Amino acid sequence: MSNLPILPFVFLGLLLLPFRVSPHRLRWLAFGLWALGGLLLTWRGVERLYAARSAMAPVPLASVAIGALLIGFLKGRFVLSRTSARNLDRLARASGSLRPIEVYPPRSWGLIALFMLLGLSLSWLHTPLPVRAAVSLAVGVALLGSSVAYLRRGAP
Repeated sequence: MSNLPILPFVFLGLLLLPFRVSPHRLRWLAFGLWALGGLLLTWRGVERLYAARSAMAPVPLASVAIGALLIGFLKGRFVLSRTSARNLDRLARASGSLRPIEVYPPRSWGLIALFMLLGLSLSWLHTPLPVRAAVSLAVGVALLGSSVAYLRRGAP
């Protein structure tokens, strides 16, 4: 899998779309983007764990995987699910149609970009593959878990 980040293209595409959509449709989009990001990062984490199997013994590698899954689950359940809930509340308060880029507030876009750069910097700094695998897996699982908040609250 390429290390080319897709977020800048998603952001630009949403920014350039010339129409407005209902908050209800934006809730669907918010769920879809959050879950897709989680799937991609989880997949990248699994790929990296698989690639790291030749550099690590099975037990430590399994420990890394279990630790990443646990951290991701907890972060998704207790941290990012609140972010999803705040975004749902913001969209529910919207009085009319919004531009697609407004699927997330500016602060969230900034944080997403910051964390994406932090993740890329792990590759640029040649961080060991098991560490990059754990980070990708943990963040992916957290995003997947917190995307459930969009479903649980009846958004989409």
